[in-house]
Amino acid sequence: MVLSISSILRRRRQADDPFAPKTTSWVDDLETILILSIIILLGGGGIAVFIASFVCGFTFWAGLCMVVAVVPLSMLVIIFMEPLSLQQAEREKARLRRREELLRSNEPLRRMPVAASPQVTLPTVPPAAVTAKEGTEQNRGEPEV
Repeated sequence: MVLSISSILRRRRQADDPFAPKTTSWVDDLETILILSIIILLGGGGIAVFIASFVCGFTFWAGLCMVVAVVPLSMLVIIFMEPLSLQQAEREKARLRRREELLRSNEPLRRMPVAASPQVTLPTVPPAAVTAKEGTEQNRGEPEV
């Protein structure tokens, strides 16, 4: 793929050279179409359009072939992905309906039972220990910061 991109750039540089031949073969165009199709299918449609417009120097037929090759593939991806998004939307609606029914019925939400374990109590700090430090600072006459 790196070699293909470098050949595209080389062809573009040759196109800028006034002494270079101006012909491109259909194999070069097909190679460009395949590379840009892969880029578009991977989600970089804007990148592919940028590359097609400014780097590749497309001929009319290469651009037409790319449109003919890429648009149906993109449509297939959309067609196959749409049912998945519809299923996800239906699941979300059902979840929201269940939640609304629970809130309407004013029932507390059920929690999973917690396994029986001995309760652990945390030691409490007596209030005298907290105020003892403050009392010593006040007795020394040091200003508070």
